[in-house]
Amino acid sequence: MQKIDELMNDIIHYSNQLGFNTENIIKAFTLARELHNRQLRKSGEPYIMHPLTVAYYLTKYNTDEQSIIAAILHDTVEDTDLTLDEIEIEFGREIRNLINGLTKFSKNMFRKAQTLDHKIESLRKWFKIMHKDIRVAVIKLVDRLHNMETLSGHNNYQKERSIAKETLDVFVKIADKLGINKLKEELEDLCIPYIDQKSYNILTKIQNKEKKLSLDILPEVKSKLLSIDTNKSIIRIENETPSLLEMHLKEIHFKEELRGVLPLSLRITTKSIEDCYKVLFLLHSIWKAENNSIQDYINHPTHNGYKGLHTNIFYEEGQSILFKIGTDDMLKYFKYGITLYCFSDKLNHSDKLAWVDNIQHVTKEEKLDSELFWNQLQHDILESSIIVHTVKDDSLLLPANSTLLDAAFYSYGHRALNLTKGYINGISTPFYQPLQENDTIYFHFSNERKVKYEWLEYADTALALSCIKVGLKCVSPEEKVKMGESLLQKELTRERKGFIEEIDTKIIKRWFKEYNAKNINNFFQKIAEGEINPEILVNKIDNSSNSKIVSSKVIQISSSLKEINDFVYQIPENIKNKLRYNIKGNKEITVLTAWVKNLTYREWKNLSMQIDKNDNLNCIMKANYFEQKKDLIFFVIISLLWGLYPIFGRILLHRNITPFTITFIRFWVVTIFVGFVLYIEYFKKRKSYSKKLPIFNKEQIILSCCLLSTAFATYQTLLGTSPSSYIIALSFIIGVFSFISLYKIQKNNKYIYIYGSIITIGQIVLFNEPSWDLESKLWLAIVVASFGLYSYFSEIYQIKLKIFNRYTLFQFHISLIAGIICLLFLPFIHIPNLGILDFVYIALFAITFTSIPYYIYFHLIKKYKDMGFITLQLIGAFFIPLSIEIFIYQRIPSFNKIIAVICLLFGIIFMSRSYKRFKWNKK
Repeated sequence: MQKIDELMNDIIHYSNQLGFNTENIIKAFTLARELHNRQLRKSGEPYIMHPLTVAYYLTKYNTDEQSIIAAILHDTVEDTDLTLDEIEIEFGREIRNLINGLTKFSKNMFRKAQTLDHKIESLRKWFKIMHKDIRVAVIKLVDRLHNMETLSGHNNYQKERSIAKETLDVFVKIADKLGINKLKEELEDLCIPYIDQKSYNILTKIQNKEKKLSLDILPEVKSKLLSIDTNKSIIRIENETPSLLEMHLKEIHFKEELRGVLPLSLRITTKSIEDCYKVLFLLHSIWKAENNSIQDYINHPTHNGYKGLHTNIFYEEGQSILFKIGTDDMLKYFKYGITLYCFSDKLNHSDKLAWVDNIQHVTKEEKLDSELFWNQLQHDILESSIIVHTVKDDSLLLPANSTLLDAAFYSYGHRALNLTKGYINGISTPFYQPLQENDTIYFHFSNERKVKYEWLEYADTALALSCIKVGLKCVSPEEKVKMGESLLQKELTRERKGFIEEIDTKIIKRWFKEYNAKNINNFFQKIAEGEINPEILVNKIDNSSNSKIVSSKVIQISSSLKEINDFVYQIPENIKNKLRYNIKGNKEITVLTAWVKNLTYREWKNLSMQIDKNDNLNCIMKANYFEQKKDLIFFVIISLLWGLYPIFGRILLHRNITPFTITFIRFWVVTIFVGFVLYIEYFKKRKSYSKKLPIFNKEQIILSCCLLSTAFATYQTLLGTSPSSYIIALSFIIGVFSFISLYKIQKNNKYIYIYGSIITIGQIVLFNEPSWDLESKLWLAIVVASFGLYSYFSEIYQIKLKIFNRYTLFQFHISLIAGIICLLFLPFIHIPNLGILDFVYIALFAITFTSIPYYIYFHLIKKYKDMGFITLQLIGAFFIPLSIEIFIYQRIPSFNKIIAVICLLFGIIFMSRSYKRFKWNKK
């Protein structure tokens, strides 16, 4: 009771000093104590201690009378029988509104008992109320501060950690947005022990060491500065230590020494703004400043209104010191932020709360999926912000990572739908270019609407997305159908799930019912208008893909310490919890090394996209080529089978089985085998694709002829050519196609021309092998030409016929057509001369060395679709027959073959360099 009386006396004393009506405050206290009389907190203390402590804490932030009363009564409506109407009668409408705002954002907002939709709805309401009266946010922040101070009373580790986590995710970020740095750091310091106790123990030791270091150098710094400060501009010089969260985010809790990682921090308070710049000059006249270290927040205040001058200087022994220079008013704002204004009539909402205005653009999207809404809210509102400038020298507050297109909509609203060109710092720039702090932007507009569906991908904020969707609704129905179809296909392609024509008809019918679409055109229109998210659609096709795990990868990123920290801070928590990473280096050059394990494909994709869109990060991804271990096994199997294919083919030919016979039996066995697989895939799994694939069309007939020609010529070649020579020839022809594909996308890459020259020389040398007869060389040339044509047309026709998931059906058609053409071989086949074992050998040969590897090949090519991958498979296969020839048959390779092998190996090196250069350029 004594403590309650002491708190109340302090509140009354504060109220008397400012001339408040203490009778109303005492009446509120009496009412609250009576209503909470039998209630105890989890710590065992009387419940009235909590609202009274919140009211007392508010007095430290120059609060007003209404806020004190609201703080004392803020839990009565939720925890007792008192109603808002009764509060209005006793204390007035203003206090009713404050308590109503605090009640809507209840203490249960983030509890697991509620759904994400309920949480989002609570946040939406709270932000709307906050926009009308910012005092609600301040009272709630102080309320959370006291809850965190008494959190240990829960005696439940998981619950305590969950509350600390939500405090960091929401309350700390709002305190930062409001500029209340004192309250923000108090909340951070209370949260970290529950998030990571080990880290907290180490960090507090480091913080104490930092404080001691800064106190040790403070007298000397003071002496030097004050001795040359002839104008007496400096009022005082104080030391500052970095916050625990700041150090935690920099991941330096693994390190005891901070030299070269974090600068010491000293704050200089001056008499006037003019004196701030004089002191900056004095600092640079004594010590050397770090490059690009001056930050003028007086001319360009931060998103929360903070002003000051920052500069880093090199002190003795390479120690870096961050000096923060500002007036007394700037220091007060740094500590107390918006509370200097919100309890008086000085607050100008348009100047002080620009970021709160952005919430209306997020809350408009009522149809947005809850998880997507939360992500958008985090990005647009709660995460860090940047300030950019227009050519009229107006400042524009934008969420970090906003693009040029986002800025256009923030600056011009729906007029940006007519946007034709955008400029950053005077340079014409693509709309998808991310903006940086203090960029200057300029736009050109047309009299007609230029909005395109691609803009949905370029935009990064809810405002821009909302405006674009409105603009797309004005597009003609025909254009909408094309847009919607293109958007869905683009997402299918990105997720490697095939073509629209291959989607199961049952899935399409389910979509129609779920999204109230009349027909396929109406469905595409809804996608174009933004009513349907194609990303969500594609996820629903096969949710199992989202659960597949990406194997271990290593990422290395180098940049400045600030950029690295910003990147780590923006990684979603669900991904960050699965990463193991460290940060090394200094302020100028810092390297982040992250070990990725057990991410889903979608999480890995999100992380990769976050890296890709940040131009300030110099990223080198050192990753396993294969996403899953079983893919590596499949690669080895397919290389082994392709390598043994010519070996066993040659063995069959030596049993006096003619190429006509092998070809004929092979295609009919493959047709039966693939037909059986098809039966399992389509009938057992009850699949039905929306568009049927006709059997006899010209594309499949051409491919069947190419495949038949390749098979027959292969067996003719193996009569007089070694298996290794056969495969190396195929490797070179695939190398040619790989060269062509690379040449199309990057003509200025010197490695491509070296690669092309090497594979050309290797092929010429190989075909000049003196031990071959002319007939074998001609047949090998037919193999190379036929296989090359098959590979070329297969790539084209699979896209033309929309073949991806229907690949098994596609192969069945080709084998069946080839088998029918093989009926022409019957006059040359002597069936009676074949034994049962011959039939069995050929059948096993066809299934093992053609059907199975092609089936595995399709599984792999869906994930790793590039010519380099195919080349690697053939090169892996090549060494199998070569090894057998050397070690089993003890045949030393000829000079020509050795030269060809050397060319092949060098080709691999330059091809890999070309692909690496291509992927780097794409970044």
